[in-house]
Amino acid sequence: MPRSASTVGAVVALLSLIAVTGCGAGSAERADGAASAESGAPVETPTPTPTIEPVETIATTPISVEDYLSLTEERSADGGVKLEGVQDDYRALAAVFPLALPNVYAFPVESRAANNLDDEKKVQFSATYGENEVFHFWLDSTATAAYASHLRGDSTAANRYLDAIEDGYATPIRRHTIEDPENGYIADVVDSARRGIFGQMILQNVNPFLEIEQYEAVAAQAGDVF
Repeated sequence: MPRSASTVGAVVALLSLIAVTGCGAGSAERADGAASAESGAPVETPTPTPTIEPVETIATTPISVEDYLSLTEERSADGGVKLEGVQDDYRALAAVFPLALPNVYAFPVESRAANNLDDEKKVQFSATYGENEVFHFWLDSTATAAYASHLRGDSTAANRYLDAIEDGYATPIRRHTIEDPENGYIADVVDSARRGIFGQMILQNVNPFLEIEQYEAVAAQAGDVF
């Protein structure tokens, strides 16, 4: 049976609507791409996130705090050592450091002492440089892991790392490395972080840690670069 004029008109109108809608969708899809290119407007290319290459790390076998302190007490604060001596000392102490690092973190093989040296042969370091670096790597990496956990909304992990900092800060290892008889760091930095205020920890620990190339690479392997 032939279609009525009204039916044919309705079909034509429907087809016209579909054609218009389809054309609009195609233009929308091209709004940031070919459409801009055809109009002569510059097309912005997203900047790729730089890749952070992994670094070689030190295998560790922790020893007791007492045995570790006996190793550090063999070193004198007087005099200086060359870069090679710092590297050897740092690696030896890192390999037996008693306090646990955050998950996935590990001491990089290269000491930060080697960074940005114009002429390492002329540079003298304190005899305790390697010992200080090992402790600060532990402290700053744990603070970084705590802050990263906080950003992810994982308060349980953040508090676990803050507990680890407080426990480690109470050991003779810290007292042998950092003078803070009133435990001001715990009161001012850690207690604030427990309330979700990480400003001081970011300034004192996180930013300085991530500014060191090999440290940032370690944090990246743990997914803690933000």
